[in-house]
Amino acid sequence: VLQYNMLLDFTDRVAQVKAPRNASKEIYACMQYIQNHTNCQIGIDDVAGFIGKSRTYVTKKFRQETGESITDFIIKSKIRDAKRLLRSTGMTPNEYRNVHNEK
Repeated sequence: VLQYNMLLDFTDRVAQVKAPRNASKEIYACMQYIQNHTNCQIGIDDVAGFIGKSRTYVTKKFRQETGESITDFIIKSKIRDAKRLLRSTGMTPNEYRNVHNEK
């Protein structure tokens, strides 16, 4: 079951990383970075630092090429990951808190 879930997770992540047609390599790298760090607290400065550009540059270029803000993309990526985890683990956030608070 674990291997099956890992395979589903991998294929789901590969499908999500499709770059928009007009996305540059920089913005595609930003998108991949965000999707690979959804379990961390990340922000625009982290993404900009990853590609070695300024916050202003990345913010403007990301919106031009994707049609959405980096912040919106981060939030959507985190929500998508949370949904995937809920599907694959079957545990609600409340159940998770209860299990981990009892230990």
